Amino acid sequence: MKFEHLKIPEIIYEGNFNESFIQDVKDGKYDLEEGVVVKGNLPHGKHPHNLWMAKVKTKTWLDKLKEEAEIHPERFKRQLVDNIMEQV
Repeated sequence: MKFEHLKIPEIIYEGNFNESFIQDVKDGKYDLEEGVVVKGNLPHGKHPHNLWMAKVKTKTWLDKLKEEAEIHPERFKRQLVDNIMEQV
């Protein structure tokens, strides 16, 4: 197979995408370094793949980026802004 060498992220949660889950990810309840990509089904015909996606980052990750952006603004400021903009 062409992609055997790539690590596939494990599923950490199956259920409703709600405020409780979002807060648990932000607070570091799950063993994550950065955060999660959440995917769900759309009603048929709304999108070619009938999927929606969202990202939720941990507070620890965002704090780490903020620290690095202060020390190395040329390397991390854009990444910090992108990560903040992706939040739900």
